[in-house]
Amino acid sequence: MNEYFIVPKENEAEARIQKGVHIFGVETLREALDSLYTIEAELRTENNSESNSGDKNSGAPAREAIGHTGNSISIAASWSEPSQADAAANTGTGGFFEEVYGQRELVRALHIAAAGGHSILAYGPPGCGKTLSMQRFASLLPDLDPKTAEEVTHIYSIAGLLPSMRGHDVRIKRPPFRMPHPNASLEGMIGGAGKCMPGEISLAHGGTLFLDEAVQFKQTVLQTLRAPLETGTVTLSRAGRTSTFPARFQLLMALNSCPCGNLGADGKVCTCMPAVVEQYWKKLTAPLIDRIDLRIPVFPPQSYGLPEKPCYNTADMRKKIAASDKIQRERYAAYLRKGLNGGAAAGTPVHNKAVDSNLAGTAQSAAQLSYKNVHLTPSALSALCPLTGEAERIFTHNAEKKELSGRGSHAVLKIARTIADLAQEDVIAAAHVEEAIRLREWSSFLPFFMH
Repeated sequence: MNEYFIVPKENEAEARIQKGVHIFGVETLREALDSLYTIEAELRTENNSESNSGDKNSGAPAREAIGHTGNSISIAASWSEPSQADAAANTGTGGFFEEVYGQRELVRALHIAAAGGHSILAYGPPGCGKTLSMQRFASLLPDLDPKTAEEVTHIYSIAGLLPSMRGHDVRIKRPPFRMPHPNASLEGMIGGAGKCMPGEISLAHGGTLFLDEAVQFKQTVLQTLRAPLETGTVTLSRAGRTSTFPARFQLLMALNSCPCGNLGADGKVCTCMPAVVEQYWKKLTAPLIDRIDLRIPVFPPQSYGLPEKPCYNTADMRKKIAASDKIQRERYAAYLRKGLNGGAAAGTPVHNKAVDSNLAGTAQSAAQLSYKNVHLTPSALSALCPLTGEAERIFTHNAEKKELSGRGSHAVLKIARTIADLAQEDVIAAAHVEEAIRLREWSSFLPFFMH
């Protein structure tokens, strides 16, 4: 039986996001009454013809994130090539990497982060381009898949942030880019208040949460990020009411290397006492830092003169990410198919061409986003991250030498997997592992307790 809803006219476009329902937008009680008469007539017609109609749902598109029939399994895709104006829409910021000069290490790390879904922390003297580069991160990300777009739109609707656009599609299609102020309260970040409203981490669902000057945030606020980074959800309880919101986001953080900002800067003297620097960095706490995949030192550019042409091409970077995204989706789908068929999963490399994927369906958000390398489980890592002999030797040596935690070792493999995907290589080579280790380790100018 069809479903019918009567809503205020200003919410009509928003209500039409839900497929398979009939929406009546009204402005007066008379229009609401007329809508009821129309619904009654349609229901009467529907009941009379029901016995003669076939299955009304046959032929309707299946709404599955990971659908399987027999030996076929696929993960829905949503990649498109929007114009540069579209690529910055709904992100909370604008700009592209053509506006960034120098900082190749940071831009390379942002490219890898966008491809694999990794979190990143950039640190260095003020004014060297950390914030400028990270604000352009959203231009690298693909459009949201239909299901995630629907979830994000619902979150913004609950928060009262969805614009009223009569007759237009109000669905948010671009990944959100949230940049809260360092003075943000705990409720503002995780949500809550009197009506369990979504906070910044839910408003960043499907997109990016950027914390500029991260150590200026309250420590209680920073620690609340740990659970959502692992689970992708946040549960709020207020006045006997419990609400669970999606909160799967990429975390970007930027901060100066010390309170005075001169630590590690050539030609400048740090005036901070060692104990002050230690206290400064310990605001982030070890458990949170361990969840940050990429740790990038940023220094002032060698030359302040503007080059004749841009150093980077955002469109080319997006194309490489698109190819990497397709590789990850198909590989993860093949891995799941082997598991469903009872085939060997662990230790068995899955060739990217093993799946004839149908990439046009919609998707459940949690499953749709879990194919990213950053979310691979330990068993999936074993199956999907084959290393050459030299790469394995380098990885084992560095894991022991640097005393990496279990999470840290897995992070290195995930980063190396993403680097190999960007190079369109099935097997992780020594160069991929070496770059992954370099991107995760701390700079030598930081105090000893960071190493």
